Amino acid sequence: MVLRLLRADLKRAFGNGRFPLCVLGIAAVLFSAALYRLKASGTVYAVYQAARMASGSDILTVAVLPVLPYSVSFASDLSARAYPFWCVRCGAARWCRSRLITALVSAWLTCFLGYWLFVAVLLPFRPI
Repeated sequence: MVLRLLRADLKRAFGNGRFPLCVLGIAAVLFSAALYRLKASGTVYAVYQAARMASGSDILTVAVLPVLPYSVSFASDLSARAYPFWCVRCGAARWCRSRLITALVSAWLTCFLGYWLFVAVLLPFRPI
């Protein structure tokens, strides 16, 4: 039952349009933060460091955007009162663990893919 719950949560986290939008959002924030560094010559790592150290972009790319794909579905569950259905069937502790694991996996993957997209776009044009 717990694996079914985890599978359903992961489908909801990655099976909607918010996930790719947040990945693109992270890459866009990094590009906008490193825009001044893109005009100067430098390596991909230097541009990446400039994007990470820009004011505000670190908070947005690490704390806000990664949580969006799954937090919206979690809020809709709470407003629709869908959580008692799962809590009765698998227990509140297992339900919470499943939600936590799904939120962590979706946030990590969103960050990873956003940073990877940023670096992948820069690689053909700059040395590492």
